[in-house]
Amino acid sequence: MVSFIGTGISDYADFIIVQKREKVLALVLEYILKKSLWDKIDLRGIQESSSNLEGIKKELRKLDYSLNITSTGNCRINTKLSYNCKRY
Repeated sequence: MVSFIGTGISDYADFIIVQKREKVLALVLEYILKKSLWDKIDLRGIQESSSNLEGIKKELRKLDYSLNITSTGNCRINTKLSYNCKRY
C-alpha cells in the first residue's frame, strides 16, 4: 500500500506540487495504478479544501477508477476492487 509519510500521526496530508498540478497528479496516479506492484493507495488526511482533490478525482476518472471519500476525509483507492474503489 502507498500512503503519505506521517499517515496516522499528522493532522492532514497532501501532495506538494508547485507547478503543472494536473500533469504531476496524472503521472503519479497512472504510475501507481497501472505500472507498479502496489495494490492500494491510501490518501488519508487530504482535506476537502485541498487544491489537489479535484485533480485527483479527474485523473481517477480518466483511469477508470472511482473514488470514495469518507466523512473523516480519508481517501482510499484499492486496485483490487474493494468496496472503496470501483473500476469501470
